[in-house]
Amino acid sequence: MNRFACFFSLGLIIVTFSLLSEGNGAEKSGKQQLFERVFGDAAILDPAIHEQVREGKPGERHYIDKDGDGRPEEVWFIDTALRHPESYRPLLVRVIDEDGDLREGDEPDIDSDLYIADWKADGSVDSAVDYTDCDGDNDLDEMGIYFSGGTSGYFGEEVLRVWWSRDVGDDNLLWRDVGFNYNQTLCQYHCHFGGDEELVAFALPLHGDEWVPFFENPFLFYDHDHDGVSEEVLRISGVGRYVECIRHSFDADNDATWDAPRDYDVSLTAWAPGASWTEKGKSEGKQRGESDTLFDECFAERITLRGIPTGPFLRHQFAPRFALPLVWERMILTWDEIDWNVDGQRYADTDERWEGIIADGNEDFPQVGGPSCGPLNKRNELVLKPTGPARFYYHPTDQRIHLYGADRAWIKVDANLDREVDAVYKFLDHNEDGVIDTWILDVDADGVMDDVWHYTIEPSNEDDPTSSRLVNTPGSIGEALASIGGKEIGWNWPEINAVMEPVLQEVPKKLFALNQRLTEALISFGDTKATHPFTLARDWDLAFPSVDEAFMRKLLTSDETLRFYLDLLKDRLIIKLKKRFQEKEFWTTFTKSRSTGDLDGMRMRLEEQFKLTHPIDDFDGWKADIQKGPVPPKTAWAQDWVPPNIGWESEKIAYRVYWGQFDFFGKKGDRLLYPTIGSMSYHDETEWGIDALLVGDSPGCGGVTLYINGKAYPVRNPAGKGNLIFEKRLLSQEDEQVTIELTAKGVGPEPDPYTVRFVCAALTGRADTPISIQVDGGDPEDDLALGIGFTKLPQEELMLDTNAGVLSVWGSQTPVIGTIGMGVVFPSERFLHMETLPDENQAVISIERGKPLVYHIQCDWLRGRRFDRSPSASDWLNELRALAARMNLK
Repeated sequence: MNRFACFFSLGLIIVTFSLLSEGNGAEKSGKQQLFERVFGDAAILDPAIHEQVREGKPGERHYIDKDGDGRPEEVWFIDTALRHPESYRPLLVRVIDEDGDLREGDEPDIDSDLYIADWKADGSVDSAVDYTDCDGDNDLDEMGIYFSGGTSGYFGEEVLRVWWSRDVGDDNLLWRDVGFNYNQTLCQYHCHFGGDEELVAFALPLHGDEWVPFFENPFLFYDHDHDGVSEEVLRISGVGRYVECIRHSFDADNDATWDAPRDYDVSLTAWAPGASWTEKGKSEGKQRGESDTLFDECFAERITLRGIPTGPFLRHQFAPRFALPLVWERMILTWDEIDWNVDGQRYADTDERWEGIIADGNEDFPQVGGPSCGPLNKRNELVLKPTGPARFYYHPTDQRIHLYGADRAWIKVDANLDREVDAVYKFLDHNEDGVIDTWILDVDADGVMDDVWHYTIEPSNEDDPTSSRLVNTPGSIGEALASIGGKEIGWNWPEINAVMEPVLQEVPKKLFALNQRLTEALISFGDTKATHPFTLARDWDLAFPSVDEAFMRKLLTSDETLRFYLDLLKDRLIIKLKKRFQEKEFWTTFTKSRSTGDLDGMRMRLEEQFKLTHPIDDFDGWKADIQKGPVPPKTAWAQDWVPPNIGWESEKIAYRVYWGQFDFFGKKGDRLLYPTIGSMSYHDETEWGIDALLVGDSPGCGGVTLYINGKAYPVRNPAGKGNLIFEKRLLSQEDEQVTIELTAKGVGPEPDPYTVRFVCAALTGRADTPISIQVDGGDPEDDLALGIGFTKLPQEELMLDTNAGVLSVWGSQTPVIGTIGMGVVFPSERFLHMETLPDENQAVISIERGKPLVYHIQCDWLRGRRFDRSPSASDWLNELRALAARMNLK
């Protein structure tokens, strides 16, 4: 009997535990036993400490120094972070310092510490998050989110589950938690799931001896062009060494960006022979997760989690090579034709899916995962009984990549996005050579075919040249593709991308020109609806009642979306023209061009026949026109909501200055604060962010000290107390930039004081603020220097790169705010020295009287980042270095 059968047998036995937990004499639950088995004493919450923390002030840190060496090993607290749902509160957390760097008053880190969570502070452990630095460089390499799996039907007894992830690409970005657990709805948008990364789901049964890889086995992400964004994601599902199914997706045209990092276009989903839903699997009693396919240990690795070994799971670098040569039970290719890969099954959210393209299930193909991308505007190609590994080809007739040997292929079109089918395409392989040869269009989804076309055609009869029949050319895939000018495509990102990027650059332009000529031809027959320039809605005689106009414009910024709609329009206009014009010779030549995908040839046939000489409209201008609309402002400013503040912001971050002290607001997502700042509370974390720095008497984040002949003259009046005179005003406000001015008078000794003028700008899309500073007045013989200062944080890492011209600060000031980053980019050749003072750190640089000097300030609030687990001080330094390289200050 194998291990899994044993687990099921155990489910038939009633097991009674009489072990007593420490401290209260109560019977331990299976959950508690499992947590203690994995985490030992860390999972036993001392009742006295627990009561002290529970009854204390929420958020207060309680440090535990068990061995009396003056350095705490633990810190306990009630976690008040806003990300945790109310259902977990009060959320008591015990943090075990596992790398020896915790100090009294410090915050625990998220590279090597263990967090034990007690929901509702009832004294029992509910979840744990384990952060691991594997190579000792003080950044995150692996993490595990541990939680109770309850009594598993698969294992027949209680299990402990863990979502384990590894940062393969070392970008220090992994998973966000809520309540120190993973909740898909609340967490998935904030978990990285990108770059080069992997995750595995493991389960540890109460009487098991290892962590069993459990369905996500593994989930793998690949960043081929090293831009920090994945182009490929592969999910292999099974239990242990069994492979039940795969889903393998690509960002075919490589249009994902750091701001929109999930933009997958196509997937191959496949079930393995003998899976539980198949007749063979049912007859053999296969359980969910099992099949006839197992991977060899040569493709696998095993690790240990908290000292307990895991079963094997496929290695990151080997998994695609393992999957490609397999012969599957059933396969489906799904292509997101409209470039909108969201939840199309439940319509619960509009975020692009991180899992890849999840094919919508149908009567012939059980769905793998969810929510699916839905049935609409997706091209599906289904192979019911593969005879070999999956193969793919590019077809010039429709300029698309297809799955070889598809038994059924279709697109259900929802052109106006009202969740109803407007048209249906079917793709057929009449001669059964594995390659699509026939396209059928039901243009109004009434079940009646409105048009059909083939590749390699001959007229079906002399009286109707618009119809055609297929020339039968059976043979190998090579022969089939050679006959149409197609080519086989390897199922890998470089080959797919090499085909699709140029297609999407050129085909929409050609479709646009062809549609203009089709429209002009129809106008010659008095078709008043065929006016030009057209809008997509009008040409389809459709409105978009359920779609926000701004969203539609955003959607149409995609070349994939434009190609989809322009293709639909082209086929609709052809059907219209066929009804009005039946000249045989024209349709013979036009249909031949259509059969080979010659869009330019089709356009030229129209021009010749209808004497169309008017210049083709500008495609780029048309794109700009349909994408045009009101653009919400992305910069703002305000002053004196609390005098003497003046603030300036982009949608990324907000800065302000008062009495010469610089401060910033951290944001959760792109938004503007200053238009309504007077009504906001910002000293505690809110739904939009927080005042992320407590300035005190310091310069804040980029205030300055003027050094005159070596003597320091801070350019600030803390709390308004001082002799300097400050003036402020708005200089300019444009669509993409707002600029303010702050002037400080009376800086330095009498009788020749200086005036220091700051000009600060907020720029759309940027988190830095360029500051032009000029020092005027004073004695021409004075020797001047400028100290650009930052508040000294109680817990901080200070890093200086004199070659790049960067000073960075990464650390924590209070638990309410958490980790922040501050930094300055300055002309590197002007650097003189560092200055460390009781409440600030400075980069001191040279400055000339009467000559403007530019430096850039950039700040960040870690909790406001979309991906906040867990960038390091070195990552922050590298961001500032990148800014310095772009700015190239002199």
